[in-house]
Amino acid sequence: MCDKDGLLGLARKDKLTPQQLEFMRDDLPDGLSLLDVAKHAKPTVLLGLSAQRGLFKEELVKEVAKHAARPFIFPLSNPTSSAECTAAEAYLWTEGRALFASGSPFEPVTINGKTYKPSQANNFFVFPVRMCEFSFGPFRVCLLSYSVCSRLQFAVYMTAETRRTQHRIQS
Repeated sequence: MCDKDGLLGLARKDKLTPQQLEFMRDDLPDGLSLLDVAKHAKPTVLLGLSAQRGLFKEELVKEVAKHAARPFIFPLSNPTSSAECTAAEAYLWTEGRALFASGSPFEPVTINGKTYKPSQANNFFVFPVRMCEFSFGPFRVCLLSYSVCSRLQFAVYMTAETRRTQHRIQS
């Protein structure tokens, strides 16, 4: 996990909240940039909770895409003008492989004749879970809800892809 000062690492251990301590890394230097973390940790999911437009730069998204056939790109900040990247950027930079879900609505994107329909993950999947915060703590619930959301989106994608494959076989 990164915050405005970079990777949460040992150097800041005494300054981190109990929730942040759970995600502190002791195997990488404190304060690494998000891109450097991606190069070392090889994540397959990007969760944007910063409200910093443009935080997910092309090089970062492409780095994450190196480690997954279908990288999860979730710029969840609201409003749309604060999203960490746009749907068009995510699809373009991953050559259409991104599983994209945002906190704000984005219009469909057409690249090389194929249209991608961005998903919105906040209202239906994420925010209702906040009622459970008192049991697990806000950060754990946030990550759990995003995890569930990503699995559901993947299941929906796989179902749709299976239907397309079956249709091609039958045709």
